[in-house]
Amino acid sequence: MRHEITFVRVLDSDESSQNSSGEDISPPETIGTFPCHVSFLQGKERENAMQLWAEAKYSILMRHQPEVTFTRKMRGTWNGRTLDILDVQDPGERAQSLTMIARDYDG
Repeated sequence: MRHEITFVRVLDSDESSQNSSGEDISPPETIGTFPCHVSFLQGKERENAMQLWAEAKYSILMRHQPEVTFTRKMRGTWNGRTLDILDVQDPGERAQSLTMIARDYDG
């Protein structure tokens, strides 16, 4: 695992504070930085992912982290890019790894 991603959990509107204009002012909650392998989706893998998520671009493979539950309400920062997590395929505690599908965050 030669890459590192710093994950944050994006707060729901009911969890965040808003200013007088209604804009969220609470920063996302930092989960941590983890070693992983990020690859661009290609070929059949990309085709399959794009059937569910048209903007799917990356596959993230990482070791299972028993103290963290990864969700679609997370974003990751990797190599100067912000990635929006589209799906988490976590087979559970007995598994050694988990896979996430992500896109570029343009928010």
